[in-house]
Order: sequence, then structure tokens, then C-alpha cells
Amino acid sequence: MKKIYILSLLICLSTVFAQTKLKKADKLFNMYAFVDASKAYGEYLKDENDPSIETIRKAADSYYFTADNREALKWYQKLYDVQGQTMNDKYFLRYIQSMKSVGDYVQADKITKIYLNKKGDEKQLAYYSYQKKQMDSLAATKSRYQVRNLEINSPQADFGTSFYGQKIVYASSKENTEPNK
Repeated sequence: MKKIYILSLLICLSTVFAQTKLKKADKLFNMYAFVDASKAYGEYLKDENDPSIETIRKAADSYYFTADNREALKWYQKLYDVQGQTMNDKYFLRYIQSMKSVGDYVQADKITKIYLNKKGDEKQLAYYSYQKKQMDSLAATKSRYQVRNLEINSPQADFGTSFYGQKIVYASSKENTEPNK
């Protein structure tokens, strides 16, 4: 009998602990702390067999907003598996974008067509097909231009050139903070 009580107590404590993890993840998500939220959702979901749609959605979004596209895709795929055609437009588009960002263009194209068919917008579907054909044609042609770095470029990111009086100023991520003369 004592073993049953101990087992019951352990089950109750693990359930409470799991709910605490979820509350922490939700709190971080609501505070826009997506890096920490994605870690917290990862911890919670690794032990959870049947998460809610909202939890899956928030986990996918937390990875999406931190550009962890592989993990975002994993959770948007789960959301799609659960919701199918009833998935909200915003999540359909994030799901498609996540697929494209990891290089799964064939599947992204397939899901895009499913999405546009779901909307029933024949004009938009025809336009998408036209654009896809144009992009495939452009990808098949030889490039007319060659992009290369100039010797004056630094290895870091330099951008935002502007005039300041008689000088030129720009933003840079280089470590030297001394102004160039």
C-alpha cells in the first residue's frame, strides 16, 4: 500500500513540475524572450506526449522568431499534422517560409499550392504558377553579373554610407573604433 502512495505522489509531482515548465515557457514567450522561451518549450515538449495546439504554436513561433528554422519547421510540421487544412493563414505562411529557409523548395511549393487551393483564389493560384515558372526560368539562365568584394572592403559588415559635412561616415562591425583619416 505504501508503494502505491509513493507512486501516486511521484506522478502528481511530475505533473506539477511539467506544468511549471509550461508556465515558465509561456511567460517567457509573452515577454518576447524567444531565445529563452524556445529552450523552455524544448524542455517541456521533450517529455510531453500530447501537447496542446497552443503550445505547439508557441514553440514553433519561438524558434521562428529566433531564426532557428529547422526547429521551427519541426513544430510547424506537427501543427500542420494536427490541424491540416484548418491551420490559420499566418501559420501556413510561416510553415512554408520555414521549409524554404531550410532548402525544402519542392515541399514548400506543394504546401503553397494546397494553401492557395484552400483559399479558393484561382487568380492568386494562377499568379503563383506564373511566378514559379518565371523564377525557374531565371534560375536556369547563366548569370549576367559577377559579385565580388573590393580590396577596400573590410572582412566585417560595412553599410549605411552617408555624408556628414565634408566627410563620409558609415556603420561597421569592425573592431577598430579609431576614425579613418
